[in-house]
Amino acid sequence: MKVIIIGNGAAGNQAAETLRQLSPDVQISIYAGDAEPFYSACALPDFLAGWIPRRQLFLKTPEQYARQGIELNSSEWVNKIDIDARKICTTRNTIKYDHLILATGSRPLVPPVPGSNLPGNFVVKRPRDIDRLLEKRPRRAVVVGSGNIGVEVAEALELKGCEATIIEMQQRILPRLFDPYPAGLIQKLLEAHRIKVITGEQVLEVTGKEEVQGVVTGSGPISCETVIWAAGAKPNIDLALAAGLRIGDRGAIKVDSHMCSSHPDIYACGDCVEVIDLLSGKPTQSMLWSSAKTQAQVAARNIMGQTVDYPGAFNLMVEELYGVPCLAAGIRGEELPDGNSVIELNEKGAYSRIILQDGRIAGLQTVGTLDACGAIIALMKKHTGVDEIKRSIAAPYMREKMPWLLEVERRLSAQ
Repeated sequence: MKVIIIGNGAAGNQAAETLRQLSPDVQISIYAGDAEPFYSACALPDFLAGWIPRRQLFLKTPEQYARQGIELNSSEWVNKIDIDARKICTTRNTIKYDHLILATGSRPLVPPVPGSNLPGNFVVKRPRDIDRLLEKRPRRAVVVGSGNIGVEVAEALELKGCEATIIEMQQRILPRLFDPYPAGLIQKLLEAHRIKVITGEQVLEVTGKEEVQGVVTGSGPISCETVIWAAGAKPNIDLALAAGLRIGDRGAIKVDSHMCSSHPDIYACGDCVEVIDLLSGKPTQSMLWSSAKTQAQVAARNIMGQTVDYPGAFNLMVEELYGVPCLAAGIRGEELPDGNSVIELNEKGAYSRIILQDGRIAGLQTVGTLDACGAIIALMKKHTGVDEIKRSIAAPYMREKMPWLLEVERRLSAQ
């Protein structure tokens, strides 16, 4: 059996490695249009800040692919998928497959505002993007977007002596992860370290003749020589769309619980797919490293004849800003219908918020602490009811053998 994987990121590599673990005989070929080796996108802000050297970004060498019996075709773009003939057409060849895995990832979203193509505009997607930023040595930078990448990049720039400004079109930073109060705590943390935060504004224009000289928002101009677009990502679905595969309402490849697309020989995983959220049961995109790896494992195992269901995407972000841990998991409190509740605990510089829905923990947000978070997240994923949790905590044996449950109890009793 021959399996072709399009994409050399977290999903593509995990799919290849899982296939090889399951079978020494399956032929595995990865096609990657980019010559850049497999790298950790999560570590790019760390490289920008100078916390890690460039070489630590890269996770796999050509020799490792060879030792695993995985054929890597770098700098070879796939131009077309012929689903009827079960073959792909690349810039060099036409190749037959038995099964195809699309792990085509995503690309940064840059709004088509005037001036967004001037020198001095950047995205943060690949190591070479950071190379260009370091070469630029910006003194004043505007980061457009305040997701986790935008916030981490602003911190990295400030630590290197750059005057950084974050512009967020929503009324708070990290709007897809945190409710207003914890988001406000994080904003105060950033502002205490000289990062300017502007919310409720959009960049309408990037100004400059030969290169970036500033941006214009609804409130007026801001001077800078660097603009970094961190306003989200768009799934790479061009190949899937041209092949006639079904695209979901969120603009990504629609897959079933086996990570199979609308064609039985083609699977998809990672940033390019639409899946079901584990907690809400609603369609979502989960552009997380952990989601990509789990989806890839499910796709590979089903290709090899096992019957494995993807449990659903679980939204989780953990990062440290200026030494302060911040975590967001599950749904936000503002998404709750009436009749559900939020438990808050705010003491000694540590804030936590537990979101309850239908008697279960559906969300968790913390700033300044990670205490009991692992346990709470495990309970969330198992859909364990709060009443059941409290009964377990009350059992003397449980309290003796698992003292960490006492911290869970303290947080659940903070109402």
